[in-house]
Amino acid sequence: MEGNNNGGTWPSPQDRQNQDWKNTPAIGTGEGESPLMKQQTDVRTMSSDASSIQQTGGGAPHPYTPGSAPMGTKGSTPSEKNDQIVPPGIAVKDVGFTPPTPPVSPKGGSDSSPKGPDMPKKSGKGPFIAGLVFVVVVGLAAIGYFFVYPLFSNPPATDQQNATPPADSGEQNAPVIPVEPVVPVIPQENPTSTPVSVSTNEIHSSFFKTPADIVFDTKLTSFGISDLKQPLSFTPTSVPLMREIVWKSENNKPLSFAQVAPTFLPTFFSPSITSSFDPDFTEFSYTDSSGTWLGFVAKLKDGITLAPVQDSMSAMQNDPDLVNLFLNDPGAVGTWKDGSVLNHATSEISFSKAGSTLSYTWFDRYLLVSTNLNAAKEAATRLGY
Repeated sequence: MEGNNNGGTWPSPQDRQNQDWKNTPAIGTGEGESPLMKQQTDVRTMSSDASSIQQTGGGAPHPYTPGSAPMGTKGSTPSEKNDQIVPPGIAVKDVGFTPPTPPVSPKGGSDSSPKGPDMPKKSGKGPFIAGLVFVVVVGLAAIGYFFVYPLFSNPPATDQQNATPPADSGEQNAPVIPVEPVVPVIPQENPTSTPVSVSTNEIHSSFFKTPADIVFDTKLTSFGISDLKQPLSFTPTSVPLMREIVWKSENNKPLSFAQVAPTFLPTFFSPSITSSFDPDFTEFSYTDSSGTWLGFVAKLKDGITLAPVQDSMSAMQNDPDLVNLFLNDPGAVGTWKDGSVLNHATSEISFSKAGSTLSYTWFDRYLLVSTNLNAAKEAATRLGY
């Protein structure tokens, strides 16, 4: 039995079914039975239902009026709260809603963000490729800076021989020593140039223990006195400059002492004198502010006695061709006298032009002949005396 709104009871569907079966006549088999009675059918209407309710003690039906909404739900609608309207008197169990647990991210905590479609995983090669590109770029830049750039930025190298040394404050500037080019002498028409047989050496070795400032190496095609003097016209310098002169033949062989000495003093340097000296000798020029002065050093051969050769040198003082040893006219001649060069006895003769003093000095077995006393001292110093 079910209750109604007026406190009465409704017949349950089961009771109603049992009652219908009781009132329904049994179905006949068709043998000796009378025809079936027509079944009575009642149609329920709202009026019949209301009448039935009143007969069972219920009241008249009326529409349901809901109570006021609970506190805190003002403005809410069934669609917002998903509330159900429950008739009064029926207890409804409050079932709490438990939201689904969000998935946990690998780093901890819940991942509330919706999952989208599966994305492709990022490759770990990206940082490696970026680092490799960076290293290659830096390497190319370093190669360009240290190897390619200097090829286009370095200034051309200057000739060290022509470079001028920096000046030191408070001190005298060192002179710039010019480099004398090796220029063959062009033969000229000269009545004093007479072709003669050439006496040469295979090699030349300087007697100077301290080398000269410049070695002047010249090849000759003719061997007159003007051919020997013309290449030696040097410009005077404020700082003295010592050059060693090396004369060579057309075959590029150094000329011997027996070939050069008689060109200047043919009377004195006869074969009997020149044969006492080694073929190799050292000729020099000394240039200062007053001009250029010639000189030479000859060495006595081994086995030759020094005293007889020294005695024969007195004949040189009477030679009429002494001016041939000077590059320029020395002026009026003076008289021979004794002197010294670095504490070694010397015989010397002065001319009227300043600095023009011819002298010859023996340094052991070396004969030093010079046209200037300062030149003689410089040559003796370079010989080691």
